[in-house]
Amino acid sequence: SNEHHMGQDKEQSVWSTLPPITAAAVTTAIMMYPVDVMRALNMASASSSSTSSSSGLFRSFIATHGLQGLFKQGVGPEIARATWMRISKFFLFPVVHEGLWGTKPSQGNGATKALAGALATVPEVLTILPIELAKVGLQLDKTKKFNNNGMNVIKHVYQTKGFFSLFSGWAGMQYRQSSWTGTYFGSLSFFQQNVGGGIIKLTGSDSALTTKVAQIVAGFCAGVLGVVFNCPGDVIRTSTQKTILKDAYVQPKFNMRYIVSGITVFFATASKIVATRGIGGLYYGFGFKALHLGGSGALLNLFLPIFKNAMGVDRE
Repeated sequence: SNEHHMGQDKEQSVWSTLPPITAAAVTTAIMMYPVDVMRALNMASASSSSTSSSSGLFRSFIATHGLQGLFKQGVGPEIARATWMRISKFFLFPVVHEGLWGTKPSQGNGATKALAGALATVPEVLTILPIELAKVGLQLDKTKKFNNNGMNVIKHVYQTKGFFSLFSGWAGMQYRQSSWTGTYFGSLSFFQQNVGGGIIKLTGSDSALTTKVAQIVAGFCAGVLGVVFNCPGDVIRTSTQKTILKDAYVQPKFNMRYIVSGITVFFATASKIVATRGIGGLYYGFGFKALHLGGSGALLNLFLPIFKNAMGVDRE
């Protein structure tokens, strides 16, 4: 029937965006990796009493793991985690937007996109918490007791602290993902129009190159703005997970109180960091994080249209 034909013609399947999103996410993860190792080292030192400079942290990491450690220490799980998160949020964002508001993101506004982005991160948070814990464990593993194997960290925590400890730090993590993703998708079109548009106006050219530069700059701005909101969540979550990895930690009973405790621990850890470090403590590692998430926001905004185009995908 004519109607059926129009339906096919009009809209590609919801899954059609997966291959280009995956390709863009993998490319981004590989390009951003060394920045990510430094970011994690910075964050993890926020709640310890001794403050060492980035160069000091870097030197002690190199002393333990060698220069190749930058590419090996947790690199497998890290690229997998970063890639899965990017695929998950970029794939779910338009789906959630349509589910909530009945419109495509391009027809939404900053607020509809921010809410859809924030909600689109719920599945990724539950799936990556154990991987994040493993990553923190490996990157803080100075004695090499886990032998650079993330599964060893997960097994150790599971056996000694119980299943639900694998999800420690969830409140900080959900806040971190929702606030960054909501801000990124909510502000991206603003930056595309104003900053990206400004670049095109300034250069007086809308050539392919200028358009790509505009996409990179707009994506970077949206990514960095996200970090302003989410950096505290990451610092708090990393500190919470470090507590879990210490031997004295006792496995909690899983009940309503434990679920609520995720949120109370979040605020308790926050106030502890503020008490010892001042409000700046919550923005520990901000520079690296801005570089990392600004950079990945920029690269995704650049590569996603390129891969979609190459694969003939026009669905939002």
